[in-house]
Amino acid sequence: MLTDHIRFNRIVFRNRVFTAGYLDNAVDAVARYLDDHARSNSPIVYLHAPNHIKTVIGFLGILKSGRTCLLVDPKTGALEYEEMLADTPPAAIMRIDEAPIEFDFAGEIDLTDYRMEPSLVSQLGDVCLMLYTAAEDGYAKAAMLTHANILSNAKAMYEDIRVREDSTTCAMLPYHHLFGIQNGLISPVVGGGSLVIADISDIQNLSTIVDDLLVHNVSHIYSVPLVYYLLSKSSRMHEVCRQAFQLITGGYKLPASLRDRFERKFAAQLYEGYGLTEASPVCTSQSRSRPFAADSMGPALLDYQVGIFDDVGRELPSNEKGEICIRGGNVMKGYFNRPDATQKVLRGGWLHSGDYGKRDNTGNIYFLGLIKKMFNVAGNKIYPEEVRRLMLHHGNVSGVELWSDYDPLTGDRMKAKIRLKNNSNGAGEEFSRWCAGAIGPHKIPQNISFEQE
Repeated sequence: MLTDHIRFNRIVFRNRVFTAGYLDNAVDAVARYLDDHARSNSPIVYLHAPNHIKTVIGFLGILKSGRTCLLVDPKTGALEYEEMLADTPPAAIMRIDEAPIEFDFAGEIDLTDYRMEPSLVSQLGDVCLMLYTAAEDGYAKAAMLTHANILSNAKAMYEDIRVREDSTTCAMLPYHHLFGIQNGLISPVVGGGSLVIADISDIQNLSTIVDDLLVHNVSHIYSVPLVYYLLSKSSRMHEVCRQAFQLITGGYKLPASLRDRFERKFAAQLYEGYGLTEASPVCTSQSRSRPFAADSMGPALLDYQVGIFDDVGRELPSNEKGEICIRGGNVMKGYFNRPDATQKVLRGGWLHSGDYGKRDNTGNIYFLGLIKKMFNVAGNKIYPEEVRRLMLHHGNVSGVELWSDYDPLTGDRMKAKIRLKNNSNGAGEEFSRWCAGAIGPHKIPQNISFEQE
């Protein structure tokens, strides 16, 4: 079990230091509460996961109780949430109240009476963590990541970037994304290091986070290219870069212009990696311990294998474009209760990523675009077929056209044209209000135009 490998050092949140003793006791208390009060036979617990000390405690408490944590974006839309509840019924729902520091179990943990078929319960016996993804066909699927998957990736990361007991990590990434919780929580505490929890709910106000990076002597920093761009506007980033051992970026491809600007300004390299939820998530990474290959995403981590395959399943030689495929202990068990979808991506002993890439003669992997029908907006993976399907639930919508333009800071910028059955005054505004409640905000296009059916 993952929790058997946790080595708490210290965690800093809102300038309060949480010690190993406090954290061990708090995690045990969550596990006991679930054991004493859960009524459902479902092994799943939903965790609405803001970047908060109680998310750390709740997550590890769920695992210590022997249950499976399903991470939920607190801003998930009502329509999406209804579908999740039907697909993966939980025994409990943990909604973190961000104002207080201390847990209020009765107030923050809702217990349910959902029942799950025993055959489905048995799928989850070794599953640590679940996240919804892979909605290329319009329907999101819950990827099942085992304790062994998550632990394998945690060890690969902390060994590759040299996390030690004197290291302090800060991930300016959301904990409801696997990149955020793996690198901002799991890997550091498995490696015995300390961490600083960054509240990134308002990324336009990063001055406080920069101060925290300096005050707490943060050595390992993770984020997405957009955040590094915003950080570069701080006059104190020179100090941050001088003290940091490694600055790592991921989530979407780092634009060359941003990398060059950052490195010229601060005389510090941004190290890029590649991964996906189904691979726990990190597969490759640049590192200070290896020669730096510009524009690449580094070689495969640890004993993972990354191959490039053509569309008939033949592995390609160096410098040829094909699909990036992964094999190793980080690869998911499958999608919950979706055997056909699982078989489609886990075939021939490899996880098929749906991404184009190539490998150079020294093993570095290069990202060359998407095969799968997906937009990547600042690290948020958005499947247009899912957005289209959800929007068609609105009674006044007869058609949805979605596309994206390239943006040098965010990757994709999504746009939409909506056909309405009745495009009278106020119809567009009413649809936009409906979207704000039914669909997660990152799935709503920034530019929407309306036309009459």
